[in-house]
Amino acid sequence: MAFVDIEVLQHVSVLHVAVEGGAVIVDLYGGEDSVCGTVTYHFEDRHEQDEHVRTLSSWAETGADVTYLKRGGVVVLMDEVAFLRENFAK
Repeated sequence: MAFVDIEVLQHVSVLHVAVEGGAVIVDLYGGEDSVCGTVTYHFEDRHEQDEHVRTLSSWAETGADVTYLKRGGVVVLMDEVAFLRENFAK
């Protein structure tokens, strides 16, 4: 079984979210090394795209720290603090 490296960057900010056709373009900045970059997501389902745009835009508006996870060609952004609060505060 081949192992794929996982890249994790914490304390990343979503600076801007734009929708261009079927693409959602997310500008990011932050992390320990002050990285700057763009992630592009593609969604087949318009409803799913709209949900993700709302979430990403709310993170940009509130200045939420998010965690960037990359494994192979897949990138996930998540509000780690909210996730932990929601799942372990019960």
